[in-house]
Amino acid sequence: MRSTLVLCWCYLAMDGTSTTIEGLGGRMEGYHLLQATLSKFNGTQCGFCSPGMIMNMYSLMQEGNLTTKKLEESFSGNTCRCTGYRPILDAFKSLCVDAPFELKNKCLDIEDLQKINRCCKQCVTCKKKLNSDDDDDLGAISIPGFIPSETPQWFRVKTIEEIFNIFSSIGNIPYQLVAGNTAHVSAYSAVRAKLCKHESTASCIGARRAALHTLTSWSAAAEHTTMDSSVHAVRMSAVEFMKIDMNHKLVTQVTLRPLEQTYKFMSYKIMPRAKNVHAIVNAGFLFNLSSDGNGTVVGRPNIVYGGIHPSFVNATATESYLNGKCLFAQETLNGLMESLEQEIQPDHVLPDMTPKYRKELTKSLIYKCLLNLAAGKVKSENKSGGTILQRNVSSGVQTFQTDTSLYPVNQPIPKIEALVQCAGEAEYINDRPLIPGELFGAFVKTTIGNGTILSIDPSDALSVPGVVKFYGAEDIPGKNSVIPYPTVFTLEKEEVMIVLIVSTEGNLNVMILTIDCRNLPVHGFPWNGLFCSGKVLYWGQPVGIIIAATRELANRAASKVKIEYSNVSKPVIHLSEVIDNKHESWRINSEQEKRTAVSPEESNSGPTTHVAKGTFKLGLQYHLTMETITVQCVPTEDGIQIFASTMWMDLLQRGVSDVLAIPQNSIDVVVRRMGGGYGIKITRPNFSAAACSLAAMDLGKPVRMVMTMEANMEVFGKRAEVYTTYEAGVDESGTIQYLKADLYENVGSSTNDPNGDLALSGIKNCYDESKWSVMAKDVRTNTPSSAYMRGPGTNEGIASIEYIMEHIANIVKKDPTEVRTNNIPEDSPILVLFDAIKKSGDYDKRRISVNEFNKANRWMKKGMSLIPMQFDMPYFGSFHAIVSIYGGDGTVTVSHGGIEGGQGINTKVAQVCAYILGVPLDLVSIKPSNTLTAANDIATGGSITSESCCYATIQCCKILLERLAPVRAKLKNPTWQNLIMTAYTDGLDLVASYMFSATDDGKPYIVYGVALCEVVIDILTGQYLNYYVPGSEDIPMDFRVELQKNVSNPLGVLRSKATGEPALCMGAVVYFALMNAINDARKEAGASDDWYAMNPPLTVEKIFLNSLTTSQQFLF
Repeated sequence: MRSTLVLCWCYLAMDGTSTTIEGLGGRMEGYHLLQATLSKFNGTQCGFCSPGMIMNMYSLMQEGNLTTKKLEESFSGNTCRCTGYRPILDAFKSLCVDAPFELKNKCLDIEDLQKINRCCKQCVTCKKKLNSDDDDDLGAISIPGFIPSETPQWFRVKTIEEIFNIFSSIGNIPYQLVAGNTAHVSAYSAVRAKLCKHESTASCIGARRAALHTLTSWSAAAEHTTMDSSVHAVRMSAVEFMKIDMNHKLVTQVTLRPLEQTYKFMSYKIMPRAKNVHAIVNAGFLFNLSSDGNGTVVGRPNIVYGGIHPSFVNATATESYLNGKCLFAQETLNGLMESLEQEIQPDHVLPDMTPKYRKELTKSLIYKCLLNLAAGKVKSENKSGGTILQRNVSSGVQTFQTDTSLYPVNQPIPKIEALVQCAGEAEYINDRPLIPGELFGAFVKTTIGNGTILSIDPSDALSVPGVVKFYGAEDIPGKNSVIPYPTVFTLEKEEVMIVLIVSTEGNLNVMILTIDCRNLPVHGFPWNGLFCSGKVLYWGQPVGIIIAATRELANRAASKVKIEYSNVSKPVIHLSEVIDNKHESWRINSEQEKRTAVSPEESNSGPTTHVAKGTFKLGLQYHLTMETITVQCVPTEDGIQIFASTMWMDLLQRGVSDVLAIPQNSIDVVVRRMGGGYGIKITRPNFSAAACSLAAMDLGKPVRMVMTMEANMEVFGKRAEVYTTYEAGVDESGTIQYLKADLYENVGSSTNDPNGDLALSGIKNCYDESKWSVMAKDVRTNTPSSAYMRGPGTNEGIASIEYIMEHIANIVKKDPTEVRTNNIPEDSPILVLFDAIKKSGDYDKRRISVNEFNKANRWMKKGMSLIPMQFDMPYFGSFHAIVSIYGGDGTVTVSHGGIEGGQGINTKVAQVCAYILGVPLDLVSIKPSNTLTAANDIATGGSITSESCCYATIQCCKILLERLAPVRAKLKNPTWQNLIMTAYTDGLDLVASYMFSATDDGKPYIVYGVALCEVVIDILTGQYLNYYVPGSEDIPMDFRVELQKNVSNPLGVLRSKATGEPALCMGAVVYFALMNAINDARKEAGASDDWYAMNPPLTVEKIFLNSLTTSQQFLF
């Protein structure tokens, strides 16, 4: 095993001084300052990444004098998928030497948190570390540093001599010198044999990437080396180094010769995010320029590129061309570009970006270098091209009001489980202790996307020691289906109920439609089966499960199962294959299509002067939860107990019941928390739970499955791909006179997790839809069944209509914000928010500033966008709560039907419970959710679960208060403890339960929001300063959130409003701001300002290519 984690643990264990997150602090000994600080700043959500964040910061603090800039640059190796990093960074910035006052001030009351241990030197762990002897050897081991382990063997060395002693002892056995080894290649196992020879000659430093004329030293053992043989060093140029066999050799030093002042060096690395990612193209340039200041190149320069193809390093022809030329002459620049055009020929190996982009980058980067070197000879509008995007330390502001008289229900407090998350004490499914005899499962998956299975042969896998059994479809005692019916969110069987949301003057009407799906054309698609035994629907579809003694063994054995196929044909993957080629047979029939209230014929009315017509495509999106789908299934005396990272316990229970053909009351599902969900864990965990339960019940042993990241991506679906076609007729003001649009959704291999009705709710957004005719249509493909993801349907709908608004603004030549407001009803509350954000964000001044910046800069462009969001919040399903008061001390416990995934549902429930009962918050604790106390409850999702569970909890508390009222009256103003003790003595029932349903008092409401975004892009590279892929240096530099003041919500629960998914739907504002910046670059490149289609995601490649930048435009 080559895991860095394993290596680190082995290394630390040799000194016996390892410090873990538990060693910093915990419930028993008190929490460390770092743990308390992260908790105080609400730096945890799901909490799965929190221990890693703490330990990284702990290491940084040991260096002393930590600055906020250094801090932000030091978290690229830590990933968080919940918080967006800002609260994490704010927490740790408060401990930096240059921390802003407001952060330091917030940190002052950290000690108010219970059981805070500020010790860094006096705790047991620290004392042991301080008193340890780093040079202690394990005398019993014959080879110094040998770490007993299974294959491969690990050695920890302290001297170069020890390395060569090991070389001597292992002979010609392949080896790898590891210094971190943090990279992970998903296809590594498949190509391991091919890499074996290469790895045997790999080293940590050097790795055949040294620049020309760099001097390299290494130590090499003599031909017949013994443990005490002499070691000699050889010095050699990088060119010679790159030709040598590095077997049993070690790079010890890289020497860079000091250069004269006439040498100029620049280097660049273009990446899709700030750090911790492979370069798209990197480059290094070294010029020796004449001392007379004329810019003449003396001798042959060094021009080095990476990311072109494996054998390319130096652009030798271009180097020869520049020798003796005046570097800053336009003629030289033109010839330079022609030379690179001929010399640079990138290969095309997926997932690398296109050769065209990479070739153009080589030109842009050397042009950027020349602009920097020739600063005094460059026109002012071109100077910014010689700079790189500079990132300042990020900052954020939250502005809101709170009424202290309502505390603790609206009190801003850390989550009640934040400290245990920060201490590594929060238990996730895979943290559960191994049970004696416990086994592990792994799916056996198909390796084609469309065909038929002829046979499945697990004999090779079963011959591996430690592999226990294979289960396929023929071993299922019940139904081969993991999705039971009927449910709200699944459509794959007969009668299904769909909630269609229609907005009428700010209120919501809920229409229940019953659709008969018995006659749906399925093209060989069966229902949502657990194991495929015939028709293959997609690549990666489970055909069975392998059970083995360890997780690693199960995963390895699963790949040894042989599957024979027939009738293999090209799979249909993308919507465009169906729509562009008019493969109507793949569409779901019209009975399942949803439409707005207006027909196409009725929509066409009013004076039309312009028509916007086009398409908009939104691709798949992987959920990337830090915790993959994980289950542990434990046989019990009366059935089976399932611990699962699921958002829908009831559906999982029913699915397992169908597969095992056992009653639901013999299946107990328990969920303490999830390490992120985002929608993937609504229906998809049923697969893992059913498969593991099948094995556990048959073998009579616990079975656990922890999906690998690769398997998670292969077996389960993503956010649905959406393809929108539209035609909008508008007048001179951009007001829509008619709109005809079709939203096609790629549902994958089944229609479960449907988005159509939600997309219709989203596309209307806050606009006047009285003249619109929009239809949502489902399309099947040979891909995993699409899964809900934050703001499903609504997010895509809002993005689609905002794209149409941008198109309309382009053809009527008006500010997009003006076009948007022209299409909003005059009485809409969202117009007030438009005015507010324009004022707080200095919209008019900012717009003028952006325009002036773009006029003054050819190669840096800014863009702005302001978009609205209206999110309809209906209530659906049922949620239970049970509140228990203990007679001995008056403490309270609550269990509810929601699943804690970082959204703070447990904290909200505890707050409303304390508020209604009138007790201190610390008297209330929340117990894990389970199917005993929350039977038949719907999925956690849609941003309404917290409110629903809070409502149920409120009703429970009111029931208890009503029971306690006579006792309270009799005792005349008793303490809470006296009241409860007396009630207990009197035999009063101190347990109450309640089920919230959509018919309760909580009424649907609407969430409104507006978002203003400003971005800057580097036209020469396509890079931009804004959120791209999760990383601490990819978040917005200036991020402000403001809640509207002095307004109330008469609907909802305790007048609250959801903030999760609605806010996400405003994320499209970044895309439109980038588009507007690109528009300006296109104009300067000579393009017309006519509309052009550009679909997300806006990668650096798309930005660069759509900016229409060519080397012919490069001027000094």
